[in-house]
Amino acid sequence: RVLGQRDGDVRVRRAAARALGKMGSSAATEEVVAALVRALKDRDGDVRRVAAEALGKMGSSAATEEAVAALVRALGDMRWWVREAAAEALGKMGSSAATEEVVAALVRALGDVRWWVREAAAEVLGKMGSSAATEEAVAALVRALGDRRGRVREAAVKALGAVSPGIRTLSLARRVARALWWRLTDWFRSVRNAAYEALEPVVTRLTELQVAGLPPLDPLHPPTPPRWRNAIARGLRWIVWGTVLVSILLATLLIDSVRQVLDERLRSWIQKLTTPKLVIFILVLGVLAALLQVLRQRLERS
Repeated sequence: RVLGQRDGDVRVRRAAARALGKMGSSAATEEVVAALVRALKDRDGDVRRVAAEALGKMGSSAATEEAVAALVRALGDMRWWVREAAAEALGKMGSSAATEEVVAALVRALGDVRWWVREAAAEVLGKMGSSAATEEAVAALVRALGDRRGRVREAAVKALGAVSPGIRTLSLARRVARALWWRLTDWFRSVRNAAYEALEPVVTRLTELQVAGLPPLDPLHPPTPPRWRNAIARGLRWIVWGTVLVSILLATLLIDSVRQVLDERLRSWIQKLTTPKLVIFILVLGVLAALLQVLRQRLERS
């Protein structure tokens, strides 16, 4: 009744909401929760803040649809301390408050002008864990890693580590891992330590998604490379053998017994060819054949 007396003393209403919060979940009756929800519309900002804190202290026992909806509206309150208290209250309600509407509201709160609210929103998303691992929430937390406040960056790093088991796409997991890797060079030691701890679950999830994306292996029928790779490998094989044959033919022409059989004109032409340039040409062909052989083997293995 006291909370409903908007024309009464502000201090009395504030004290009543604080007293209900101290009672915790034992006071989370329908009547009390409804009164605190109404108090979130009080004209006094401190009363609204204390009412949000009281709902948070009651935890999941006060996580009714009306209370959660009222706290979501309170995230847009004109007073920053009310917005902060509403975010913290949603976090204390746990998975009972992890709805799509709540996650979307917390994502918007990550862009609040007050860094206290941004920090609280990141912490709450981390407490919700995999339930908050939507693409929008993860992307917003990654953007929060560039916040100018170190405590906001630290909260975002911890939240990404907490929500990582719920990431569903490989590209998003890679983005998170890359962003956390850069936070290892942050100015603040607490952010660097948090990034180091958060990378473990993120890399684990990244590995799971990579393995899940691979086709099943059959030991009796190993996977075959694509047709275009087979065609390239086959063509390189013919080039290698052709290069080897040309090198052997050119080397044979240098033998004295062959040169004696040929006429003078051909012999003079061959003598002109038996120069360092021809030797270098043969060596180049040999090196080219070796490189083509290595390339062919790699294509066949891939």
